[in-house]
Amino acid sequence: MTKRRIPTKRELQQLQKLYRTDKKIGQALGGVSEQLVAYWRRKKGIAPAKFPKYTQQEVRDLWERFGDDEKAGQQLGITKQAFYRWRKKYNLLEKPTILKLEQLELKFFDEQRLNRTGSNDQPAQTFFQKILAHRCGQAFVAVSDEIEVPIDYVLSISPAGITLTPPGSPESDSNSNGMQRTFDTFVEMFHDGYFQPGRVIIADTVAASAFAVTSSYVKIFDASTAGALRKGNKLSVDVTPTVKAILPALPASRRAAFDSAVAISQELEKYQDKPFSVEIAGAGLDRMNLEDRMALLSYASLFTGRAVALEPDQVYLNFLKTYADRQGPVPFSDKAVYYLDEITAHVDPKPAMFDIGRRCFISGASHFGKSHLKRVRIGPLISGSAEDLHILASALKHTQIPDTVELLVVPSDRQAYADALKRRYIHRIVEAGGRVGNVVSLPKSAPLLRNEFELTTELYHTGDWSCVASIETIARVLQEGKVTRACFDLS
Repeated sequence: MTKRRIPTKRELQQLQKLYRTDKKIGQALGGVSEQLVAYWRRKKGIAPAKFPKYTQQEVRDLWERFGDDEKAGQQLGITKQAFYRWRKKYNLLEKPTILKLEQLELKFFDEQRLNRTGSNDQPAQTFFQKILAHRCGQAFVAVSDEIEVPIDYVLSISPAGITLTPPGSPESDSNSNGMQRTFDTFVEMFHDGYFQPGRVIIADTVAASAFAVTSSYVKIFDASTAGALRKGNKLSVDVTPTVKAILPALPASRRAAFDSAVAISQELEKYQDKPFSVEIAGAGLDRMNLEDRMALLSYASLFTGRAVALEPDQVYLNFLKTYADRQGPVPFSDKAVYYLDEITAHVDPKPAMFDIGRRCFISGASHFGKSHLKRVRIGPLISGSAEDLHILASALKHTQIPDTVELLVVPSDRQAYADALKRRYIHRIVEAGGRVGNVVSLPKSAPLLRNEFELTTELYHTGDWSCVASIETIARVLQEGKVTRACFDLS
């Protein structure tokens, strides 16, 4: 047996900076126990790594965003006094400059800068008001105004892909002149230059709400109405008040898109008889990548039935620099703007499912009665990342999918597909009885019968009874082979 070389003190220090804990250092070295790493560290006089609960960057970002200890503390779930102590610890004592997001090499609305400084030249406006005002060529639109705005994109989503049609041209004409385009995923559209802020978009399915991640206004209609609007180039909009939903910081281990959307919708139930839009902000967004943010928007729009947007932040600006071909105006809600309400959405550790057809949440297996699970469908628009495939593969490591259940998995892009192949996630899924499509290609499946239902992460129907759930809940269902009480207890 080859004797293991003990790392030098310098090597251990570098590993500690990179991996932090003894357990992760041991994993990086390949099968070394946590206790042995701790022994090496003590022998070489290296103290255990100590890391503050909140980093200086987290505290600085919140302070620069809000300039208020109470509001910044809400994002972390701590008191005003506690946030001040963290700010004092990191010597962040000066008042922040006026929302540094507006100073990052981008072209913003001039009136926003005035409003951010407290000027009364224009009344304060929300994110949605600014988009609509800018698109109809006005300096200000008031809540309850009815305005007409030009339509930028018309989106239609189906298993065949995302179809984009310019407004003012019938579908048949656009097919002949090449103006209509079809994409496999939203990210593919972004790479093609469609990540532009301040757009007005209409669509025929709620999954298109994911496009609001570009700081755009997305309006969902039924297919016939969207088809009629496609032939024009104007959209009539009633300007509604906005509810601001704050997502507190969540543990890094929790993928929060589905659960956060559930929490937001539950907090907004008291306003369901009123017209409003939803603006989501908070530290809970910080750890969400682009795909998770799009999933959050789609789920929140489905659950609430409202237009939804995310407050632009540093992560968004990085996306903008990556995907946008040109700089455009980025709307921000003014600091002193009126909101219909500000709610804090605390994520419940008990997950839920959502019945798309019946438009209701499911909190127990009794909802399905004697009907049985026929199909599980994952990806490619709302899921299908390498991380999603990892969760599925881990759940199916020692499990065989029942012959009566059909698992269809579609990777969201080529990179996710390649990563999943390299790490043998796809092998494990296939060995357990699942089918994996070759990058956004959906395997064919039989229609559902009356007493059958499917679980999915996607928001379009392939049968009469489709239920949306998080990838973690679906993984538990696959482990059990059916929907049981245990599938609703992932805490």
